[in-house]
Amino acid sequence: MREVNIKNSKGKSRKFKIRSLTRKEIKDLNKYGYTYLACRPLYDTAQDAIDKALDYILNDDDQKFLDDCDLKEVQELWAELLKETYGDPKEIKNSKTITDSGLTKKE
Repeated sequence: MREVNIKNSKGKSRKFKIRSLTRKEIKDLNKYGYTYLACRPLYDTAQDAIDKALDYILNDDDQKFLDDCDLKEVQELWAELLKETYGDPKEIKNSKTITDSGLTKKE
């Protein structure tokens, strides 16, 4: 879990607790471009991909606060959700992998 501080257009700040999407949630979001390996929404469904994922992790008060935020703040929150769900390459140590019979494992 990670925390992200977001400031809305009215000058108010809120700390959001971001958790990873669950396997079930990713399965439900498949039509928006989410898979177990990555999120790659189509241009036409990108907005829905962001909104639907945030719907899973935010409560109603958080959603209302986010409605008064600039788009870049919403995108930052979504980016943090993706990092929490799929991992952040900058945070992963020893990321070199070797393959064996189609499976990947750390050296």
